[in-house]
Amino acid sequence: MAEAAALRDQGHRCITFSPKVFLPLTRLCRDSCGYCTFAQPQQPGRRAYMTLEEVLAVARLGAQQGCSEALFTLGDKPELLYPEAAAELAAMGYSSTLDYVAAAAAAVLAETGLMPHINAGVMGQQDIERLKAVSASQGLMLEGVAPALAAPGGPHWGCPDKEPAARLATIEAAGRARVPYTSGILIGIGESRRERLLALHALRLLQQQHGHIMELIVQNFRAKPGTAMQHYAEPPLEELLWSVAAARIIFGPDMNIQAPPNLTPASSSSSSEVDASWRALLDAGINDWGGISPVTRDYVNPEKSWPHLEALAAATAAAGKLLLPRLPVGADMAAVVAAADALRAAVCGDDVSYVVNRNINYTNVCTYGCKFCAFSKGKSAESLRGAPYLLPLEEVARRTAEAWDRGATEVCLQGGIHPDFTGQTYLDILAACKAAAPGIHVHAFSPLEVLHGASTLAISVSDFLSQLKAAGLGSLPGTAAEVLDPQVRAVLCPDKLSAAQWLAVVAAAHGVGLATTSTIMFGHVDSPRHWASHLLQLRDLQACTGGITEFVPLPFVHMEAPIYLAGAARQGPTLRECVLLHAVARLVLHPLITNIQASWVKMGPQQAGALLVAGCNDMGGSIMNESITRAAGASYGQELPPQQMEVVIAAAGRRPRQRTTLYGRPPASQTAASFAAPELQPVQMGSGWRQQQQQQQQQQQQAAGA
Repeated sequence: MAEAAALRDQGHRCITFSPKVFLPLTRLCRDSCGYCTFAQPQQPGRRAYMTLEEVLAVARLGAQQGCSEALFTLGDKPELLYPEAAAELAAMGYSSTLDYVAAAAAAVLAETGLMPHINAGVMGQQDIERLKAVSASQGLMLEGVAPALAAPGGPHWGCPDKEPAARLATIEAAGRARVPYTSGILIGIGESRRERLLALHALRLLQQQHGHIMELIVQNFRAKPGTAMQHYAEPPLEELLWSVAAARIIFGPDMNIQAPPNLTPASSSSSSEVDASWRALLDAGINDWGGISPVTRDYVNPEKSWPHLEALAAATAAAGKLLLPRLPVGADMAAVVAAADALRAAVCGDDVSYVVNRNINYTNVCTYGCKFCAFSKGKSAESLRGAPYLLPLEEVARRTAEAWDRGATEVCLQGGIHPDFTGQTYLDILAACKAAAPGIHVHAFSPLEVLHGASTLAISVSDFLSQLKAAGLGSLPGTAAEVLDPQVRAVLCPDKLSAAQWLAVVAAAHGVGLATTSTIMFGHVDSPRHWASHLLQLRDLQACTGGITEFVPLPFVHMEAPIYLAGAARQGPTLRECVLLHAVARLVLHPLITNIQASWVKMGPQQAGALLVAGCNDMGGSIMNESITRAAGASYGQELPPQQMEVVIAAAGRRPRQRTTLYGRPPASQTAASFAAPELQPVQMGSGWRQQQQQQQQQQQQAAGA
């Protein structure tokens, strides 16, 4: 196991899984294995095959839940045994099960974007090539080569498609067709350890010849009620560990070796025992947990439910590894992630930085109607998403002073575009912060707020930025960018500043000596084409000005967003898209923007920590308070204190380091204070829109009476 784990670490930095839906296209099969409950005999009144509508309904649900793989698993050639199956295929216009598999996979790929992985049994090269056109990958378990398995009384007796020669011929044909392939062995069904090694070497020989096996599964037998082997002894954990380690040693560091986590033997069903068994499998050299579905059950092992990803991620982290999603073809996303991580290591080393800060959202009253925003409140929104508020300057000052006392070096200020705000309002807010804590860095005012402030004072953006800088502004957040594409903005925020205006304000800030961050808010009505354009525009801007400190991808939080509730946006980006965007950003923005940040506020601490192997070198701020993301329905954002932040960073195998806003070293006294911070005092939210109107009306009436 020690040798196997060392080999695994040479080839794999993280542990992966495939978010999938399980599509049992047919459960009829001409074989009857002694351990199988997946294959079911034909029953009167029950269809032999899922309909295309049923297939697409499940696939669409999977796509909505962030899946990337559609796993087609089915019985082998049922139409050769069951006349009902042949008749049903003919009625649908297909001559064979494989014909129907090809049509169903093509429909899923075209209409949902999920990538089919097809396990359709023994077949020839012509069928393999036909399925290659509509799938990302294919698979067939060798299971074993022991002669006793197919002998009378063995689990494969009377199963023509379980003959080792037939299965090896199919796997070899896939190699000739250059199909990315999955295979593996099933242990504990009557074979010896030596016979397991013979099966692994048979697969290794095909891999050496063709190089097409992307993934090797080592699966342990589980006895199932109602089968011929229901009383057969299951292999203990030690046998599975030995087999996994042997597979790693035989196949070397680069092979993806998987053990299904829902089948892991454990001495009891307690979470601690299961976690210990998962940890042992990691110590034996696996680098992949296989497919896990948030939508469908494991139809091959229906008595064993999928593990919760949070539990699996925690057990993986306890072994010093990070859990990341992958595509059905295991190498492609991992290659992008590996390139980004290598570049991160070369540019930034193993330090991961974070800033101790406090977010102050001083008002949620806004005259704009951005369709993605669940934070802002206009007059008509008070009854929809909570009461509007406007913080008094005294409360802004109090929060700033409290932040400094708790070790913060930064306050980040943003809010809605209040109809009564002018440029002087922003100057007053800034003055309140600097008076309360002269040494604090004020990171404040989005490009939209700057544009609004300048227009209300009838001065240029550059002049207003100069006034803000003179009053103590340290830098600007590069928010309000959303996606820098006119078509996307026309849907998301038609009355907001344009992409060109955003770029101009940020360039003007750099021109007066104010640094900015840069962001993208993605996963709503946009596409990768828009993300690519956005990255290139940021790259061009940075090449001209050099004033961007970091890039921060912000996944769209959909739960309370108006555009989502209206059915016009999707449920945010998939986890795969999040990982890829951070990794691609590292590659595209190099060497101009060297800091790529993972937003724990948007993604949660654990998933943000996972991005530290995908090109990220920064975790943002500890926040203390945050209102915008939580208003959209996220459960994160209140505070991630330094102690917890550093645990997340260390779990990724990185060195945590506090920083200032501009990536310097904070004063030692502030760092010390951040680790001994007292509890936050209750916040005061100020008056609402209607209360302000009533106060103004009373003042006007009093003035008129006087």
